[in-house]
Amino acid sequence: METDLMRKISFMIPNAWGQYLYQILFPIKDLVDGTWDVGCDADEPYLQAWHDMNGEMDDLFASRCFSNQDFFSLLGSRVYYIVSGKFSLTSPRKNRKNGLNPPCIEILVTDSVYVDVYAADEKILFALYDNAINQGFENIELDG
Repeated sequence: METDLMRKISFMIPNAWGQYLYQILFPIKDLVDGTWDVGCDADEPYLQAWHDMNGEMDDLFASRCFSNQDFFSLLGSRVYYIVSGKFSLTSPRKNRKNGLNPPCIEILVTDSVYVDVYAADEKILFALYDNAINQGFENIELDG
């Protein structure tokens, strides 16, 4: 992640089943496009996210790559529990200068409650920041 180009919002979500990733990101679902990669951070070796399938726990992100539309459809249609994970949106447009295509948004969830959201675009960052306040999330901080 190129954190020198990105700013960060940190906050805490409830430690409960719900649709918290959808609640965090829904204000930007029509502002962004690209591919969501679901994985884990080097410090958190395993992605842990489940949903209840007829009384049995099932991996919410069996696929690790989603179109923007499929990602939001999945997040808005299930109740789930995320212990840890890294969610990165990569734009379909490559940087003309260096040909690289770094993530434009990254979300890190750790210990079920701690959320860090990195974004390069200030419009997106402030939409997510305002939404975190409106959702009543706790310990909201804007860095950078």
